[in-house]
Amino acid sequence: MGITASKVPLAGHVTIVTGCDTGFGNETAIKLAAVHKAVVYATCLTDAGVRDFERLRREKPDLYSTLRPVKLDVTDWDAVQAFAEKVDAECPEGVYCLLNNAGVNIGSYFTWTSVEEFRKVIDVNLMGALYMMKAFVPSMRRFVRQNPTGHAPRIVNITSVAGRTALPVLSAYCTSKYALEALSDSVRMELRAFGIRVALIEPWFASTPMVVGNYEEKAKAIRARYQSLANREDYGSAFLENVVGASTKAPGLTMDPKTVINALIKTIEAQEPKHRRVVGLPGSIAILLYSVVPSWLTDGILIASLGAPKPHGAVRNGRQGLLSWL
Repeated sequence: MGITASKVPLAGHVTIVTGCDTGFGNETAIKLAAVHKAVVYATCLTDAGVRDFERLRREKPDLYSTLRPVKLDVTDWDAVQAFAEKVDAECPEGVYCLLNNAGVNIGSYFTWTSVEEFRKVIDVNLMGALYMMKAFVPSMRRFVRQNPTGHAPRIVNITSVAGRTALPVLSAYCTSKYALEALSDSVRMELRAFGIRVALIEPWFASTPMVVGNYEEKAKAIRARYQSLANREDYGSAFLENVVGASTKAPGLTMDPKTVINALIKTIEAQEPKHRRVVGLPGSIAILLYSVVPSWLTDGILIASLGAPKPHGAVRNGRQGLLSWL
């Protein structure tokens, strides 16, 4: 479904953006308020994130008067419900857009990742988005009833190319993003009858703090997981360094975050948003190849991307080279 030439004027429309401490959420919230004059509830996990937005409001009130920073942990259902009640009280006209951006990643080998770490990724990336959708659909339905322009409110969920192409050492992240894709598709079909749209943004890897920052901290965490293993001799220190490299270094051709932010704004202001928008040519190519190339070949290529040597305990099956693990 395409986007028509005309755009929804966002001035005065209430938009909620999660995960605004840094990255896509931060810059999108700022642009929505400063350029489009939307009423933006920018949710942050940290006090520091809230303070940064409050400073902007103080220093440039003419630009950021419609920016409303809020501290919120999207994994806390009670807190999300309380936040929804606050927005309802302040904005009886209803919410026009919910942008679920909050996300975390733990790059690590599956067998090295604790259940608690896996759960954290699922809680933020999947359950956080689910909680926000549950809490704000009633407000969006009220927007439909009270909005004479007929502009369709929308939920915009940021997933990833990793929500359609599974990758080694990203099992928790890929799982959460695949699940959010499915949730979004199901809910899109259900909510359309009530005038609410659901759209997916699927970016290639961009130069955000989650992707390109904190290399030393990420490497330290992976090495600590490895050292806690009772059977680490099955992997070996050389393989550990391969996993560290694959988990901490950004893929080639990382995008400028502004490319993703522009796609988000385009989806938010579209009269009829696309169901899904892949952002970045490498991502489009990866998704296409993943859909047409046999899985034994994509598995082999992605396994090989970890580099040599293999784990000490790797079992050979008689095949050589690219196919030796398959």
